[in-house]
Amino acid sequence: MSSPLPAPKIKEEGISKIKSLIDGAIKDRKKGIPGLVISIVNSKGDRLLDYANGLTSVETGEPMTTDTIFWVGSCTKFITTVACLQLVERGLIDLDDSDQLEEIVPELKTLPIVSLDGKGGIHLRPKKRKISLRMLLNHTSGLGYSFWYEELAIYAKYFNVNDLDPKDVQQLLLPLLCEPGTDWKYGAGLDIAGIALERITGLTIEEYLKKNIFEPLDMKDSTFIPNSDLLKNYAKLNLRDSETGFLREYPHIYQRVIKQTYNDGYFFQAGGGGLFIKPKEYTKFLSAIINDGVSPITKKRIIKSETVGLIYENQVPNFPDYGRVPRVSFNKHLLNSSQHLVRQAGDPPQGWGLSYFKPLVPMGTGRSIDSGNWGGLSNQFYWFDRKNGLALMLASNVLPFTDKKVTSLFFKIEKVVFDHLYRPRSIKL
Repeated sequence: MSSPLPAPKIKEEGISKIKSLIDGAIKDRKKGIPGLVISIVNSKGDRLLDYANGLTSVETGEPMTTDTIFWVGSCTKFITTVACLQLVERGLIDLDDSDQLEEIVPELKTLPIVSLDGKGGIHLRPKKRKISLRMLLNHTSGLGYSFWYEELAIYAKYFNVNDLDPKDVQQLLLPLLCEPGTDWKYGAGLDIAGIALERITGLTIEEYLKKNIFEPLDMKDSTFIPNSDLLKNYAKLNLRDSETGFLREYPHIYQRVIKQTYNDGYFFQAGGGGLFIKPKEYTKFLSAIINDGVSPITKKRIIKSETVGLIYENQVPNFPDYGRVPRVSFNKHLLNSSQHLVRQAGDPPQGWGLSYFKPLVPMGTGRSIDSGNWGGLSNQFYWFDRKNGLALMLASNVLPFTDKKVTSLFFKIEKVVFDHLYRPRSIKL
């Protein structure tokens, strides 16, 4: 049996280029990127780069550091997915038993399907199919976000629903956009999965993740409810004007967290988008994923090897063009309109793993098909590559999502990483 390849490293020239790219991106204080943090690790847990520059806010910010904590939005989804797969491993829930899921979350049983009526309104009809846990995890349940789909934007406005920062499960229960299992729609499936996890375990998702993921991986500052010490250095939100490109500070979406006013009653912890975390902590999670489910530092396993394999499988072979549907923003402070959700040269078929964009052909940067990437609403992005044994997170604090300055920087850095990758020679003792 051959020995495993040594863990990859990045040449010093590449590290210098990455730092220079970040330094250049934050130089324009009015139209650039306020601040950035990058973290890169390999499959052995070696910290190849932790670097920060800029400010936590364009107006009132402190210096950005590698200890700055970010609200990472949909980057939460991957961690919640792994938590749910732990329950699958333990036989507490089945991925494809829709009867079981709808007994755990009976609110799903009566969700209608919404469509536009052609007169500026909407039409509701009963659903015929049931929702499974797999559908929640791979975005084929029919659930969506109100800032992403016109039908839901109309519904949310009429019923005064805030599905981005819900006060309870009822505010997540927008109508479905399609029959479950018949299309890919991006939305609150992972929030519902988090509710199922809480009901199965009797723990809040914060309590469960702390015990089963954060502590085993030594992720000390990862939480839905950051304390006052962590909030002393958090990345505030900054909004880019679509016309002028100028930035201004923007009120945080999770005001109850920032102002710490959640102790007056029930506080909903969103498994689809509620985490506050440091990039260097998030990459501890990614390093376990590329190391077969085991932390390379603590040596503790969070999921089985076969479950890691499941995570990497394409979950949507029937929807190879799911990300090529034109996307129109219904909240221009949160989302940029675009013709493509994810774009690869040549427009090959698209894949989706659990729970991230999965390339089905190699990325032009050098990243393999045994990889994935996704991001959070205020433009934090990650990728991980099991074949190459490498993972990265780039965190900013800019709205709306898919800011061109951040996304272009993300892929430039990815190209630099793979252009300067090497594996040290093994030393025989």
